[in-house]
Amino acid sequence: MNFIKALEIIKKNKHLIGSDYKGATIDELVILPTDMELRQQVIQNYLMTHNAQQAIAPYTNYDVEIFCVFDKGRINANGFFLNTHISKLSDKLDVDIE
Repeated sequence: MNFIKALEIIKKNKHLIGSDYKGATIDELVILPTDMELRQQVIQNYLMTHNAQQAIAPYTNYDVEIFCVFDKGRINANGFFLNTHISKLSDKLDVDIE
């Protein structure tokens, strides 16, 4: 999907933030490129800055997907970056990806 569509989907799904999914809390919805190499670059930027908008900014012209970030406090505390594609939540939570 394109970046603008991803922003719209995130706006429709802000209610997911704070929800529990399989024992973890959804802390943020982030946009990541579908290209795995670019995705890794964005994730590295995100881990350094903790700012999803800043991390994705150079990649807004690429095909993107939306991921949920869980338990952000574990990034610094334990080095864990827990995330999953937003579509995987649709069977458990009220996700609007249309």
